[in-house]
Amino acid sequence: MLIGRRALDKSRPSREHNLVEWARPLLNHNKKLLKILDPRLEGQYSSKTALKVAHLAYQCLSQNPKGRPLMSQVVEILENFQSSGENEEDQMLQTAGSSGVTLYEVPKASNDTPT
Repeated sequence: MLIGRRALDKSRPSREHNLVEWARPLLNHNKKLLKILDPRLEGQYSSKTALKVAHLAYQCLSQNPKGRPLMSQVVEILENFQSSGENEEDQMLQTAGSSGVTLYEVPKASNDTPT
């Protein structure tokens, strides 16, 4: 998600063939991590959130299986990051005095019954 690379990529230099082995040590180094993030994600997240997600990924890659979070915990944490990111966007729009724009709207259920 963060780096935008395949799990196994033989077209990369040999030390980068396996994404997990290459990226795991970088996930805990903030400056190094920010340099390897997928540039296509730029502007879609805060650096603070990216670092938190990287830390979560690091936990998921723990050598000790008991040290890894449950998938339900991972989902909950990611949902919280998403919610807090949306709240930050709303605050920025309100601070700027701009009216919000709905990027996605859930279709309303139709109560019309066919005749």
